Amino acid sequence: MKHIKMMMVIAITATALTACFNDDDNNTQTNEFKALTESEQIFVLQQLSGEYQTNIFFTNANTQKTDSALVTWTMNPIDSTATCNDFPVDILKNYVISEDAKATLDKIGRRPITFKFVTDAYVYKERYEQGLFSYTLVYPEDQATFYAEGNSGEYVSIEFATQFTSATAVYTQMIQLYKKKIYGGLLISIVDANKIASRVNLILPFQTPNYDSK
Repeated sequence: MKHIKMMMVIAITATALTACFNDDDNNTQTNEFKALTESEQIFVLQQLSGEYQTNIFFTNANTQKTDSALVTWTMNPIDSTATCNDFPVDILKNYVISEDAKATLDKIGRRPITFKFVTDAYVYKERYEQGLFSYTLVYPEDQATFYAEGNSGEYVSIEFATQFTSATAVYTQMIQLYKKKIYGGLLISIVDANKIASRVNLILPFQTPNYDSK
């Protein structure tokens, strides 16, 4: 149930922000596509360059309420890497049952995780003209599993997904950029803590604090 709630959060957030991106008084938005040239794709990648702070949202298992953890990102368009410098591995304890797994996740704490980001060759023309750019996140180029070891030999591996599909929607691991602020979502399918594997099928939304598209 908690996973469904988080999926709803990112879906609602995306819908609300997309509505705000359209400043047309007639509240009309076309679905016309634009094929990006190679130079335009490079331009879009370069726009994401820089340092960002975002809140990652999660469900606190103790309170059953939405909580958040502040993290920093470094976006490098030269090698197309998006690094979450201090990803809070420990928040994943809220989505596993085993007490041993929870303890292991707590010990791992925060770790840097680097993704690759790409832009699409075809985009919505109106959004492109408004400066709303989207990027797909892949972890990393040739594998899907992040691995980290603790000081006492414990380990955690996290399997990321590029896409989740439900009966009503498709969720993609992505970032959207507007006016140098970002929001998006990370998709996690499996968390393994010292050989205790948990399928979580989790969406972790993240967003620049005080995001305002106006």
